[in-house]
Amino acid sequence: MWVQVHNLPIGITSTAVKSIVSAAGKVFENSPHKEVYEGCNFVRFRVSIDITKPLCRGRKLALRDGQDSWVCFKYERMPNICHWCGKLTHMDRECPIWLKGKHTLKEVEQQFGSWMRAATPNLARKSVVRVAGFDENDSETEDRG
Repeated sequence: MWVQVHNLPIGITSTAVKSIVSAAGKVFENSPHKEVYEGCNFVRFRVSIDITKPLCRGRKLALRDGQDSWVCFKYERMPNICHWCGKLTHMDRECPIWLKGKHTLKEVEQQFGSWMRAATPNLARKSVVRVAGFDENDSETEDRG
C-alpha cells in the first residue's frame, strides 16, 4: 500500500521520514526517492501493512525547538476501513466496539475515517516553482544575473 506523509517539518531528512513511516508498516527499500516528491506537499512510501492491526493515523514529533508537531498518514487506494477500530478486516457495523456499545457510541467518537483516504497523485501533472538562489543547484542562475 502507498502511504502519504503530510505536514512534515521543513528540512527533515529522508532517513527520519522513513523511520516515521515505519510506524505504519514495513517500508519497501525500492520506494521512490526525493525527486519524485518535488512540487508535492507530502512524501509517499510503499509500505507492507498488517491488516489485522489498526491503520496508523500519524505520529507526534518532537522538534528541535522544543515544539511538538503532528504528521498525518493517508493511504492511497485504501479499501473500506472500520471507523471505530481502524482495521481493514471488517466494516463499522461488524466491529466488536460498535456491537458492544451500540446504543451509546456516537460518530464523533470515531478515531478513524475517510480523511485517511488519499487521492493517488498524478505525478505527470505536477507543477514545480523554482526560486533562484534557493536551491544549491541554482548557483549558475545567480552568476548570470
